[in-house]
Amino acid sequence: MKKATFLFILLLCGMTMKAQIGQGKIQLGGTVGISTQKTGDNETSYFNVLPRAGLFVSENTSVGIVTGYSTLNRDVFSVADARIVEMKTNQFVVGAYSRFHKSLADNFYIYLQPSATYATGKSKTDGTETSTSDNITLQVSPGLAYFLSNRFSIEMNIGNLTYSNTNRDAQGVEETTNAFDLNLSLTGMTFGVSYFIK
Repeated sequence: MKKATFLFILLLCGMTMKAQIGQGKIQLGGTVGISTQKTGDNETSYFNVLPRAGLFVSENTSVGIVTGYSTLNRDVFSVADARIVEMKTNQFVVGAYSRFHKSLADNFYIYLQPSATYATGKSKTDGTETSTSDNITLQVSPGLAYFLSNRFSIEMNIGNLTYSNTNRDAQGVEETTNAFDLNLSLTGMTFGVSYFIK
């Protein structure tokens, strides 16, 4: 009983201490996404992992790098073959970001995160390469961070403002797409966890 009480008090102290971010701290974090959907015999699955590491260069500003990988598998009906075929897209991402924090209350921050990423990927149908793509994305994301302790925070990005340039080569046919997007809806929200090292 004494051990349980002591652990509870220790946890409570950790939850109520004032979070200290500042120059020289290292922030490790990222996001993981998994989704599956099945309609009849057609199945779609998606997985992505996006780890990041940042260094606080001043009291409330950090700069960092991000890298990641995503894969999308889809079952689609091929008119030419009159059967369902598997389409698979793999993508690798590398980029840089900065984050500007503003304290709203003890343990609670709002932040703005501009970032730039480069992604390259390949798509295959039934194991045969059908297209390649390169993408450059510039993005600004507002968010909220709540510190559970001096070491851990949970975060929520609240949408984004995005510009992207995509070059796609589908069996010799090249296509360039420029897109501008403002997404402040619930579909633009992402959640993550960060770990801080002094």
